[in-house]
Amino acid sequence: MNPEKPLVSVLTTAYNTEKYIGAAIESVLAQTMPDFEFVLRDDGSTDSTLEILEGYAKKDARIKIFSGPNTGMAAGTNELIKKARGTFIGLLDSDDLLAPTALEETVKVFQNNPSAGMVYTDHYDMAEDGTVRGLGFRCRIPYSKERLLIDMMTFHFRMFRRSTFDIVGLMDTSLEAAPDYDLCLRVSEQCRIVHLPRPLYCYRVHDKSISTSRRHEQINASKLAVERALKRRGLDRAYELFVQLSSKFTLVKRA
Repeated sequence: MNPEKPLVSVLTTAYNTEKYIGAAIESVLAQTMPDFEFVLRDDGSTDSTLEILEGYAKKDARIKIFSGPNTGMAAGTNELIKKARGTFIGLLDSDDLLAPTALEETVKVFQNNPSAGMVYTDHYDMAEDGTVRGLGFRCRIPYSKERLLIDMMTFHFRMFRRSTFDIVGLMDTSLEAAPDYDLCLRVSEQCRIVHLPRPLYCYRVHDKSISTSRRHEQINASKLAVERALKRRGLDRAYELFVQLSSKFTLVKRA
């Protein structure tokens, strides 16, 4: 293991996630494959997130901390991609968790598939308190470049060859609510994507996540990402995207 050239860079942008960031960091430190660096950026948090990050960095030299004003997840992630030194780059949201073998198993897929530019795994949905609810519904959707236009099955965990970003570019900061979807669409057009059907990621569902708190903005950003993809693929004259919104009501017991 060369500390100056780690095999994997795990990247996380954190904003006011003091409640969850410790568990996210612990899940990375518990990896069975130790050849990684963990690069985190505090995105202008107003709570104790930065102090928590700095505390972990003092305990493990593989953790690298950066901080700056609140620029959003896309811009923050782009900054970290530029700083990352790994051959492979994995993305972890600050409120989620990696399974202990996530890095080891995903890297093996790359090693067995030299032409792959991106690998994604299955994931579990997890309640705010960490209770696992079950396999995420996107895991049941088979991958195809065409199906990705209407279903984002390339959800979590996502790892990229560093060279993939040289080919497709970084995250689009104009699509702050859905930059990862746009990135996956662009990667699918230029590189081979491989699905690893193993639940190696826990996605935390809570009321402050983008998927919940900014749902309509996320839908609009996703629509724009797909329309851009249709144009890039020369399909915009043949196809028009229609988005149908549906309501779902859930009763939550009061605290």
